[in-house]
Amino acid sequence: MTATTPLDINVITQAAALISEPDVWIQGANDDGHGHYCAHGAVLRQHCTPGDQHMWRQIMRRGGLTEEWNDATDRTAEEVAERFALIAAETTAADMADAFGPQWEAIRDLVRRVAALTPAELDKLDAAGYAAGDAAGDAAGAAAWDAALAAAGAAALALVGRDLIGEQFYDTLTGPLRSIGITVHPADAPYAEMVSA
Repeated sequence: MTATTPLDINVITQAAALISEPDVWIQGANDDGHGHYCAHGAVLRQHCTPGDQHMWRQIMRRGGLTEEWNDATDRTAEEVAERFALIAAETTAADMADAFGPQWEAIRDLVRRVAALTPAELDKLDAAGYAAGDAAGDAAGAAAWDAALAAAGAAALALVGRDLIGEQFYDTLTGPLRSIGITVHPADAPYAEMVSA
């Protein structure tokens, strides 16, 4: 990645290549389960830098490559692939700040880190009771993933308003991830210091 490509560009270029294959592109669904994908489904299928596929989807939407645009009756796979190339070439750090706020780098890093959580880290989050909603009837893996998403969502919210909310509220929102050793923001104190304060 360079300063002008704040996300892994391979996600977009590989999604464009996938869409360009004969009879792969579809409309109306991300993935039909039979090897066919819309623009967003093709991006979600890419696993270059974990998490960047989710960030790219937001950039795509802001750049006009929405689900509705993909599903327009006169749209073609070639147009989708061409739009991918434009979005990849045009996305800058300023676009990231516009989409995700001034803390966009910390949010990007958080999304990447959460996308790479190990099964042991997922279990720790689940065991700590950070699952969203009632996961009692869910399979263990689904409950652990719910915990990760809940913790990541809270931490991302805290990052967006980091300069506007109090330290105690910030620590509350970021505590679950920090408790298992995940750095939410480079300026954060270690978890042990946070809980002893």
